[in-house]
Amino acid sequence: MLNNQYRFDSCSRERKTCLLMSLDLNGDGKPEAVIYQFSDRTIVVYTQTGTGWKLAGDTWKMPDGLSREELERAVQQGKVKPL
Repeated sequence: MLNNQYRFDSCSRERKTCLLMSLDLNGDGKPEAVIYQFSDRTIVVYTQTGTGWKLAGDTWKMPDGLSREELERAVQQGKVKPL
């Protein structure tokens, strides 16, 4: 993950600009790390390999209007699930 350190530079605990979720997206029984970056509206996914973490994918188009609070509420209500 450190190869993409620049992606984490916009994260701030004080401003709560990022949200890290652990979800098994590919059904292999191991969770992927999904990072929602609200400051630049991106989503980044990392997966575990035998040698560590690697970038599995990203998107530069987070849904318009999605806020951290709305996403956290949806997670708490069990509405966020892999497809």
